[in-house]
Amino acid sequence: MGSHSRHAALELLMRRESPAQLLAFFQSVAENLTVSFADSARAVPGRNRPMIHARGSLRRALMDDAFRRAATSAGMVASTGTTLPPTWSYPIARVGAFSISLGVVDRQTNRSARRLRSRGNYVHSLVARNAALNPQTSLFGDSKASVSTVIPKGAFGALVVVESSVKAPDTPLYMGLMVPSANLKGTYYQWSLEYLIRLLRDKVSEGKMPKRRVLERKKLKVRVKPLAPKQG
Repeated sequence: MGSHSRHAALELLMRRESPAQLLAFFQSVAENLTVSFADSARAVPGRNRPMIHARGSLRRALMDDAFRRAATSAGMVASTGTTLPPTWSYPIARVGAFSISLGVVDRQTNRSARRLRSRGNYVHSLVARNAALNPQTSLFGDSKASVSTVIPKGAFGALVVVESSVKAPDTPLYMGLMVPSANLKGTYYQWSLEYLIRLLRDKVSEGKMPKRRVLERKKLKVRVKPLAPKQG
């Protein structure tokens, strides 16, 4: 994945959005999800299989609420998506060109890359239009002009993802934003929430920096002393 396409994808996230509002949202998401892990581990301790499943179910419910509260605190609206048949509901926040929901990732043995574990019908529906974001396609092939193309708000799908550990259930191993491929067989883009928050802080700081005043130099006026008249 080239740095140019990564940057262009982030531009789609931040298009027509206030950096300060996005910063508030992702900061709140990170904080609230961390609390969800701590609260679920405190409520359901233990490492046997039934306790692990019970803790995971509680944690997911707390994460859902955490995501909604983060959106509300940032002045956004979190709508509710429902699966067909209606056996599962999930939060959705429209941020720039993305509709963002929650997901879970894990790592396969001896592999460092994270794999999306959430593969339900709702995820397939969320990312159904993501093929246009493939770094190998022409959407990001031409500078910022391609990014400024009219793209509806929430057109593409992304997931705030977390990685958990049975050994340390009270804290997430990883939190990030993932843009999966349309067939869920790969990941087009992925950034840690730490990176996004740092980037947005820089954007907010740039907006607050006072513009450097351009000093106008006064033009020097040269006074020419008139010559005295010649005396005959």
